[in-house]
Amino acid sequence: MKLMSITIFIKKQYTDRDKVILEIAKELFREMSNNIIGLESRDSWDGANLRIIVKDDSSKVIDKIMEIVYKEIERNNAYGEIIPEIVKASDLLLIGSEEEIKPRESVVKQIERALKKNLRETGSIDRTSPKNF
Repeated sequence: MKLMSITIFIKKQYTDRDKVILEIAKELFREMSNNIIGLESRDSWDGANLRIIVKDDSSKVIDKIMEIVYKEIERNNAYGEIIPEIVKASDLLLIGSEEEIKPRESVVKQIERALKKNLRETGSIDRTSPKNF
């Protein structure tokens, strides 16, 4: 059995939108805990303000997520306040299996080059991976 930890940061005044997002998170984790990795409240360039990070982004999974999200939006009369974005974890600068997720090699090398160029005495970058996603 994998243990899950939850971290919630509120950077500003707690709002009704935050309440709805927490309700959405509760339902998503209750119904789809095997696929949901995390939720992030954010303002995206395309208007999305709730990023839902998943392991699998098949159309069946997306349909189920959207059903849950819009059920909570309707229940809380929050039309237009929550605009979800579903992102596969491996599409977020991360690739790998469930056992080990690593930063993309090209990203790490680009960061190393920039550091060496700008901080002449930089050695190398330690490569660590989050476990048990």
